[in-house]
Amino acid sequence: MKAQILEINQQNLEEASALLKQGELVGVPTETVYGLAGNAWDEKALFKIFQAKERPAFDPLIVHFYWKATSGSILEKLEQMGLAKTKTFAAPVRNRLESLLSAFWPGPLTVVLPKHPQIPALATSGLETVALRMPSHPVFQKLLDLTGFPLAAPSANRFGRVSPTRAEHVYSELGDRIPVILDGGSCQFGIESSVIRVDPQGEWELLRPGATPLSNLVSYLGKPCRQTQNEKMDDDSLLIKPQVSPGLLARHYAPSKPLYLLPDLISHLTPSQKGHLKNWVSNQGGNSGFGLLVMQEVQDKTLIELEKTTGAPLLKKEILSSGGGLEEAAGKLFTALRTLEESQAHVLISEPCLSREGLGPAIADRLQRASHVL
Repeated sequence: MKAQILEINQQNLEEASALLKQGELVGVPTETVYGLAGNAWDEKALFKIFQAKERPAFDPLIVHFYWKATSGSILEKLEQMGLAKTKTFAAPVRNRLESLLSAFWPGPLTVVLPKHPQIPALATSGLETVALRMPSHPVFQKLLDLTGFPLAAPSANRFGRVSPTRAEHVYSELGDRIPVILDGGSCQFGIESSVIRVDPQGEWELLRPGATPLSNLVSYLGKPCRQTQNEKMDDDSLLIKPQVSPGLLARHYAPSKPLYLLPDLISHLTPSQKGHLKNWVSNQGGNSGFGLLVMQEVQDKTLIELEKTTGAPLLKKEILSSGGGLEEAAGKLFTALRTLEESQAHVLISEPCLSREGLGPAIADRLQRASHVL
């Protein structure tokens, strides 16, 4: 089987919807990254998602839905749709949560809530919580409307690898495993949704930084948040406890080639840091050449100095933002990692994202997980 990449029109949307109703999977564009969609009510379809992605069962899925109404209670709608149970939440907590969802849905925010019994256990890795999102991408919204049921849709790539932001990325990852990919062009944000968990007492936690900055959420939830710690995973870990959210493992979003995340900008590296980098390149067998990811343009003399430090030639360079804009950098991040991965470079080196504003934490998070070597 080879996937068809279909342009967006009514006929192709109806074809994709028909496949989903038959229990098949479809690659779909979202405003964050491309997703691998399947019927969230159908355990066989959910199993196909895990199988196609080679995804372990301990890593739950995000369930996507769409509600057209511009008024009324979102929380009540989640109950009616058989998605979440929030009636045990205290009234002040419900009010704050309702306000949050009204402000950020549709959009790149995933909220983990107590699950409705109707949600299959496979979608939640057996946990009593479910990750929910209402996407803003018009193609995904239309597909949800046509199918008439919620869609589980993790990123459309093999587990742990770089997320896809174009239809051709999905094809390279899963093109021999699914029938159809809807081509919606490049994704708007190019980075996954932010994930938060809210409990009945109103405590909330940032599980994954993403395309909705944390600073935008604080005023709606009324108190500071906790931030979850990475789960460790190594080659011997065949059984991992269920994760409350996707994207929490120490290694994720990673290219197939080793990636070294610098502790500072190239021009600011200390002699000791340069020594560590040189040893790493040598130990990884990277002396034949490296690929480089930088936040902004770097002076030629700085690149020459980096080549001297590593003892290896620079074979490919990717710049995330010529002007240092975080939105542009986030949008280019995964495409840049794929380009470097496909280059002749044996190892990859990346500058860190040092900004703690806006999308900075999300970019830093993805680079940290992508560089974690097992």
